[in-house]
This record gives sequence, C-alpha cells and structure tokens, in this order.
Amino acid sequence: MAKKDKEISNPFSTGGGGAHFEAHIQACFVVLMLSRGHVPNMPCWPIKEIAFQGKRLGYETDDLVLFIEDLETNKSRKLLGQVKHSIAITKGDSTFGEVIQAAWTDFNNSSIFDKRKDIIALITSHISATDHKNVQFILRQAKYAKDSLEFFTNVNMAKFSPSQATNKLDVFKLHLKNANNGTDLTDEELYNFLGCFQVLGYDLGDEKGVVLSLIHSHISQFQNKDVRRVWSRIVDVVQSYNQSGTTITKDNLPEDLLEDFAKHRSIIEIPSHLKNSRVQDHTQLISYQYSSELALLLLIGGWNDKNENDRKIVSQLLKKEYEDCLLIIKDISKQFNSPLVFKNGAWLVRGKIELLEALGSLIFDNDLDNFKAIVELVLNEEDPAFELSKDERYLASIQGKVITYSGILRQNLAEGMALTGNNAKLFTQCTPSKAENIVCILVRELLSEATWQQWATINNLLPDLAEANPNEFLKQIENTLSLDPCPFDKIFEQEGSGFGQANYLVGLLWGLEALAWNPQHLVRVVCILSELASHDIGGNWANRPINSLITILLPWRPQTTADAEKRKIAISTVVREEPDIGWILLLELLPNKHLTAFENYKPKWQNIISSEWEANISNQEYWEQNEFLGDLIVGMTEKNIERNIELIKNLDHFPEKSFESFIEKLSSESFSEYSEENKKEVWNELTTLFIKHRKFTDAEWVLPSHMVDKIEDVSEKFAPNNPFLLYQYLFSERDFELYESNDDFNQEQSKLDEKRKAAIEELLTYSGIEQVIEFVQVVSSPQAVGYALASISNNEIDEYLLPSLLTTSDNKLKEFLSSYISKSLREKSWNWVDNINRLNWSEEDLGQFLSYLPFSENTWERVESWLSEDESKYWTRTFTNALYVETDIKFAVNKLLQYERPRAALRCISSWMFQGKSLDSEQCIEVLLASVNSKESINALVPYEVVKLIKYLQSKEEINQEALAKIEWAYLPWLDYKLDARPRLLEWKLGTDANFFCQIIQSIYRSTSDNFKKDTIGENNRQLATNAWQLLHNWNTVPGTDMEGHFDSGLFQEWFEEVKKICIDSGHYRVAMQQIGSVLNNTPKDSDGLWIDRTVAATLNDKDAGELRGGYRIGLYNSRGAHWVDPTGEAEKKLAIEYDSKAEAVENAGYHRFAVTLRELANSYKREAEDVISDYKDS
Repeated sequence: MAKKDKEISNPFSTGGGGAHFEAHIQACFVVLMLSRGHVPNMPCWPIKEIAFQGKRLGYETDDLVLFIEDLETNKSRKLLGQVKHSIAITKGDSTFGEVIQAAWTDFNNSSIFDKRKDIIALITSHISATDHKNVQFILRQAKYAKDSLEFFTNVNMAKFSPSQATNKLDVFKLHLKNANNGTDLTDEELYNFLGCFQVLGYDLGDEKGVVLSLIHSHISQFQNKDVRRVWSRIVDVVQSYNQSGTTITKDNLPEDLLEDFAKHRSIIEIPSHLKNSRVQDHTQLISYQYSSELALLLLIGGWNDKNENDRKIVSQLLKKEYEDCLLIIKDISKQFNSPLVFKNGAWLVRGKIELLEALGSLIFDNDLDNFKAIVELVLNEEDPAFELSKDERYLASIQGKVITYSGILRQNLAEGMALTGNNAKLFTQCTPSKAENIVCILVRELLSEATWQQWATINNLLPDLAEANPNEFLKQIENTLSLDPCPFDKIFEQEGSGFGQANYLVGLLWGLEALAWNPQHLVRVVCILSELASHDIGGNWANRPINSLITILLPWRPQTTADAEKRKIAISTVVREEPDIGWILLLELLPNKHLTAFENYKPKWQNIISSEWEANISNQEYWEQNEFLGDLIVGMTEKNIERNIELIKNLDHFPEKSFESFIEKLSSESFSEYSEENKKEVWNELTTLFIKHRKFTDAEWVLPSHMVDKIEDVSEKFAPNNPFLLYQYLFSERDFELYESNDDFNQEQSKLDEKRKAAIEELLTYSGIEQVIEFVQVVSSPQAVGYALASISNNEIDEYLLPSLLTTSDNKLKEFLSSYISKSLREKSWNWVDNINRLNWSEEDLGQFLSYLPFSENTWERVESWLSEDESKYWTRTFTNALYVETDIKFAVNKLLQYERPRAALRCISSWMFQGKSLDSEQCIEVLLASVNSKESINALVPYEVVKLIKYLQSKEEINQEALAKIEWAYLPWLDYKLDARPRLLEWKLGTDANFFCQIIQSIYRSTSDNFKKDTIGENNRQLATNAWQLLHNWNTVPGTDMEGHFDSGLFQEWFEEVKKICIDSGHYRVAMQQIGSVLNNTPKDSDGLWIDRTVAATLNDKDAGELRGGYRIGLYNSRGAHWVDPTGEAEKKLAIEYDSKAEAVENAGYHRFAVTLRELANSYKREAEDVISDYKDS
C-alpha cells in the first residue's frame, strides 16, 4: 500500500534545541532527588519537590524551582533556575537581559524569595572562558565578602581580580538598571543581589562531560547495568511533567523509577583473603545433577516468583509441577557461586553468556521449540492498558488492565532471544542453524503485521530483538512503514502531556541506534530513521527519529564505527530518499549547531564496539565532512524561498567554502525573479545577520569582517523600494537586536525611536494614514507603530483614528491604539485628552478611550465627568495597576467591586501593597471573599499575590476571625510551604474546636454507623473533600495549642473528650484517633522534665487508646521523612536506642501501654537495620 504524505517537523518542534537541554537539566535534578543527592551551592539537604513552569506559582525565573528541606529541623530553602543552553554575559546579550529581569523581579518579591536563604541560578552549557573566569570571581566575592565595601574593593583591585572583572560587573549593573525601570541600583542593592545569584555550568551532552558522568555515577549506585535506560526514562518523564506544569515529588513519580532507586549499591572492596582466589568455573556444572534444568532456565533468564502465570511458564519449561520445579531451583541456588539467585521476589540467572558456554551442549532441538512456544505465548500478548485512552492509562493497574506475565519474565525472554541468536554455535547438540532460525522466526512473528498496540507493548524489548536478528528486525520495520495506515503514526499520536504518559518509541529508536554502530547496517538504519521522522508529528519526547539521526551522524562525534565515506553515503541516501528530512538533518549537522551530544544506545550482545571506543575524528576529517555537508545543503536550495531564508539564518554556521558558494548563488541573476515580498524576507534576514555580527565584534562566534561585508553587499540586492516593505524590520518586538552598539542602551533606544519616527513619517507621505493602519497588521510590534505615529501626530490623524478604532476587536489595532494614546498623553499632557473632539462619540467609545489612559485619579475624574450616566463602560474594562495612583486605592477598589470585578480589585490591592502602601483590612477581606465565586477569568488570580494578602491579614491582631477562616478555606490549595504560607487560623481551630475537627473528619471518611447522616461544611463536593484532606494531612499542631504556640494540657483534655464523644456517635472514632495520634509526636516535654507532657502520655496510655497509640506510632515513623540509607544500618540502630530509652522513661513514669508502643517501634527499627545490612551485603 502507498504511504501517506506526512508533515515534517524540525528538531526544535520535536524536542531539540534549547528545550532539549532544559529537559536534561531538569532530569539531572530529578536524579539528585531520587539518589538523595544535593543541589549545588545549597545546604546538603535532600530535594523535596521540583516545580516546572514556575509562572503558575508566581515566579518569573520559571524553568525550575527546587525545594530542599532539612529532615531534622524542617527548615527549607529554594533554588530558582533559569536554563539557557548558551549565553553571553555582555551588555548586548538580550537573553542575559531577560534572565536578569526575571531574577530581579523574583529577588524583590518577598512572598516567594528569601534573600537570606534562597538563590537564583542561571544554568547554562556554554559561556566563554572570559565570562566564566570573571563572572565566577564576582559572584564568589559577593557571596563571601563581609560587606559591600569589601566586595567593591576586591573587584576593583587590579592585582587581585581578573582583568575583565570590572567590565563584567558593569554588565550586571546595566541589565539590573534596565530591570529596575531605568534606575541605578545602590552599591548595597547590587551586592545583595549578586550574593543570591549564581551561574552554574552544566556540560550536558558530551559523553565525556563531567556532569553526565556524575549523573551516571549517581544512577549506578542503584542500577549498574541499566544506567542509560534509567536516565532516558527520567528525561521522558520530566518532559511529560514539564509540559503539564506538574510539580515532581517522590510521591507522584512513576513506580518503575522509584523501584530503580529503591536500593542503594554500596562499594565494598574485596576482602584480602579472596583477592587471589579464582571464580568457580561454570564448566563444573556440567556434571551437576540438575545441570539440564539449569540450562533450560538459562533460556528464560528470570521470572517473578509471586506471579502465578510466570510459575506456569517455568512448569511448562521444565515439564514439572511448580512445587517440584521449586525444589530443583532452590537446590541450584544453594550451590557455591550459583548463577541462579533469588532477589526481591524474583529468580534471576546471572552470567548468561558464560553459563551458555558451559551448558549449551545440554540444550536440544525440542528445548528450543519449547522456548519458541513460550516466547510466542508471552510476548504476543497485547497490553490491556491500551484499551484505555492515553489520558487514563495511568489508571490501568487500578482498573485491572494489567499484562498477564511479569515484566521480569518478558524482558528476560527477549534477552534469551538475543543470547540465542548471537551464540548459535554454542548449541552443539541442536540441528545446524536451528537456533538462528528459531530466533529469526520469532522476530518475524512478533513484528509482522503487528498493531500499534503490539509495537507499544514490546517497546522496551525492541533493543534486544534488534540484536537477536538484525536483518529480520530491519525488514519488519521497513514492511511496517510501507503500510497504510501505518502503525507508527498511531504511536506518535500517543504522545501527550498528562500524568504518567510514556514514550512508546524509545525502544525502537534504541534498537536502531544499536544496529547503526555496525557499518553493514548504517545506511539501512538511517533510511529507516529518516522515514520514521517523516511520520513524526512533533512533540516533547526527547527520543525522536530525527534526534537519533543527528547523534549517529554528528561530524565531530559520530556514533557508528563506519568510516567517513560510509557516513557520507548514508547522508546522501537520506537526502535523496527523504529530502525534507535530509534538509533538516543537514541543517542540524552544520558546524557549531550541536556543541554537545548525548550518548546513543550501544549493542549489548554483538561485539561491534568496546566499552573504551572513541571516535578519534581528526581536524582534517571534521572539516572535510563539514564542506561535504555545506555543498549538499547549498545544492538543495534552488529557488526555494523558505530554504534560502533558513540557510541565511544559519549562514554563520557554514564552512567558509560553502559560505562563498551560497553568497555567490544569492548574487546571481536567478534571484531577480523573486517577488517584492520574498525579496523583503531575504533582505530582512541578511540585514539582521550582518547587524548582529557588526555589533558583537568581540564575541567568539562572530564572523570575520570580510564575510560580514559580503553579507551586507548582497543584502542591498534585495532591499525593497516600497517603504511599506522596507521598514517592517524596524518594528520588531526585540528592540535590542536593532541596536547598533552595546555602549549605551538609552542612547541606542533613542536612535531607534528616531528611525521609527522617520519611517512612519515617510510611509505617511508615501501612502497616507490608511497604509499606516495596514502596516500595523503586518509588523510584530504594533505598539512601536503607535508610539512612533504619536510623535508626529496632529488633529487630522487624531480624528482619523478616534473614535473609529476604539471599538475594534482586532488585537493588533488595540495594541497600536493603546500605545498611540499613551504616547500622545505623555507628549501633550492632559490638555490633549480634554481637547479631543468628542462630540459624536458614544458612551462605548468614551469608556474604551478612558480605559487606555493611566489607572489613576486624573482618569477617574474624567470617568465621573464624561460617563455620569453609565460608568460601567470604563470600570468593566479598565486594566488595573496601582502604579500611577497617588492618594488612596480604596475608591478604585470599591468601584471595581461595584462592577463585579473583585479579582481585578485584588490585583489592584496587590500592586498597592507591593509599593509598601497601607491597606484597609476589611476591604481586603471583602475582595478576597468576593473573588472566590467571581465570573472573571481564573487567570486573573495570581497565587503569590493572594497568599501575600492572606499572610498580611494573618499578621493583624484585630481581624474578623470568622471571615479569615473562610478565606483560608477558600484558598487552602495555595496555602502550603511552596509559597511559604499556612492556614494558621484553620490549623488552630482544628486543635481547639472539637466540632470543627469532627466536621473535617466526617467530610473525608465514611462512617461505620448506619444511623449517621453526613453533615458537612457547605456543599458536599470533591473540592470540599480535597480541602479537608489537605488541611488534615498538613496539620502538625498538637491539639490544645494556642495561637502563640503555647500548649495547654487542660484545653487538650477538654478538646479530646469532646472529640471522642462526637466521633463515637458519628462512627468516626477509629480514624479520628489515628489522625490525632499522628500529630501527638509533636507534644512538648512536661514541666517536670519528662520528654512528653504527662496529660498527653496518660491519654495515650488509656486502655481504650489502642487506635490513638497506633496513629502515634505511624506519625512518629513518618516524621523521619526521606532519608539516606546507610548500608551499616547505623541510623536505624540509633533510632532503636532512642525509642527504647523513651519507652523506659514513660514506663517508669507509669505509662506502660504507651511504653509498649514505643518498644514496638524500636524493635521495628532494629529489624530494619538488619534488613538494610542484609540487602547491602547481597548487592
């Protein structure tokens, strides 16, 4: 069947570029979280949470936010990270300017950033040596100097500081001035900011890079053999969470990752008395009574002893009942240095190749036939999880949609196929070619006409299947790609952003990457990858066909053993057979497009490469490859306007020979046939390119001046004659790129404003105001057009624009008009507003015009005067920002409440508070309560603004407690440690108001009484239960504690007895006692010196307090939190001693039942210590 045409995706839309680097940075920190590692430049505390897309939490530095916590003191800190793959710390680098802008905003937002504890980090892969040396010096001085005077003295001391330190400090000053609304920072402000700012270099992507090596080392402490699989899995999970803006904790990571990091591998030196001993030779097993059974078990490799279906497979293999098989299996495992081991509920065969060399002669044709039947039975099963939609698939295990056989058995069967296919000669008692034929047939049967669900089901097995029989594997992929519809199309469609969604292509790509190492398969593999890439609809998965192609063929580090000529043939074949993919590939292989590379999958079963393999590309070979690529790509452009423009954008990556060839091509007469619009596009790109290289003359990446001259010369050929086309480039949204130098931003901005003003003036003269309006529609910055036009406007222009454009629904025209009115007011004062001819304006026109004016008293006076009939035309649409308010904000807030815009009022109050102005507490309460059910967009509420306002109200001594409790309840999901806030009043109420506590318990848990009628707070819905659970889950205040934190034993006793009575009647006694018990571990010591208050101890010691003591034990155990597992079990031993000691103390004080609970906990820690020691000894 014929293939469908597919839309081609470039690498950036398919997970490449900066997003690719960002995902790997985020994945690094997930590894640190899972491996109990520590964050650079922070206290050595474990990572508790990693938040992505921080803007939803109020952060401007939003690529990732790391929350760390001291497990002993519960102190916490944050790192705000901005990830940039490459950056220049210069005055002219707009990207660095954006980083500083975001950092300065967060630095000054006390509700989310603590200047004494938190840090902001720019995380990058590439900065120049000059930047690194000088900037790190500056930041170290800011961190360790005792004060600002010492800091500036050290930086300015010529013999003490690097040569460019003062220049780089000026770079920070300039960008911080811009971020601070054009106002210079004081020395103290600059010193404090730099003390919190860090630049972290991560050389991710280079196989020999330090960071990737360290990350692999972290993983290898838990998973020695599957380091690369685990790393890739983490990257995929991170991209899925990042797209959905999910916060990562250990609780919401996929179970397979938690299992991968469940047990730490300690490094133990071999005992001296064993150093000269020899490992037992497996050939001795040939005479062992169960050697034949062991040979058969080698074929299936491993199984889950708890899975009944796995057990049946073992019975089928050995042709015995499982109980009888188990006797043999256990006997084998007891042999000295046995290759069969039992670990975590699974039986595993180790040292498979060595064992096959010893026992291969014990396997016969009928054994291979039986193995074939087992593989067909197990691996042909389709995962029932695919019966669910991709967004519900994470619920598969809950809904019983689980595959019949264990992942351990399935993986080991695939390995058995690879073992058999690559070691056929060891089956000496089998018919010649029997082993190879069996494996070939199995690969064919598994993949031939497989549905997308079947491909996805065996995804993680495909690398082994690829090596089992490479030719058959490649043939079946080629056959599948020829189908219509193609199953791979459906697999690409499975990509999503929801929780727990997996990449079902990674196994296929790894299998192809493994085969690409072999020169015999290279051309065939890259052709398959290019065709797969043509099916790729794009997304956020890191593992994609185009990325595999790039890493296989990267000129400076190819991941294949094929020589340069073979690689050229492979690239040429891709260009010929899949020209669109070939074009993308060639662009990505150009010099300096990829300065780092990630390690591809390497073959496990075929001895194609050694673990010490290196590419060893010479300088000559590298540039010969680059010139070959340059010639190919220039030859693909012809008269294709899109491709020529794309080449111009990449012209500074060209080898000089290819550069000359392309420039010559652009200069040829054939381009005279381009339309004026097309010429304008080419001219824009050429102009942007030579301006950039003229401006950054000291940058390492800048082109030689003679090449820049040629770009400028050829650009003149394409310059438009029509000002409508000629000046569009001036009105971009990135003003900085149009600056001619980096010396003085204000001066450069003024020069740009004059150019824009002249351009609009010429356009007016050339075509009139009508074409200016058309011009607005085609430029990227309508505001800049409005700003320029206002500088030369007159009454005639005012009357053309106003009121005709005031009610437009076109967003570009709205931006243009807003800027025009704002600039006109600034240039001509409020007289211009008052003197506009409003004779024929409607109230709608008046309201819209007024909404474009500053949100201030001057505007409100005119609202009252102009719109006395209906002020809603203004108050329902104005943008609220208290920056221009001079007297008081109350008037505006009341107006916004009157016109049902409480969320806009909240933003107004927040802006006012940010300026340090006083607030009306009662009005704040009214706004917060009204905002809960407002019909305004939920996006109008910014969490950190709401939380900051609530914390303000909590700090007030005289406040309406009932109203504050309602507010805390309404905004409870935002009152957690991520925003450094708690529902203080509700938590206090839980421990002092028995009725409220019981209502919360009743809203979450089912009653054990048939007579109980649920009476909950407000409407019984999911949000109610969610809020109640969060409040209870985070509650750690001992009942009977007042608002100042003082514990009252009498108040506790009174509260506890009332709770008991209510909960016994309602049927919630058991869960209530467990919940109360879990917080009593925070009880203060008694006044007589006993480590716990005697009233609480007596309550815990009551005969009927079994549930309470159970909750206490659980709370005490969970209070330990995440912790490092010490292979000596020392931490567990210390806890056991501590709780034994406490048990002795309370027993001597007369609380023997309570003492029993503590001793049980102590004993559990003793057992845990023994288990830890045993586990590490086994591993």
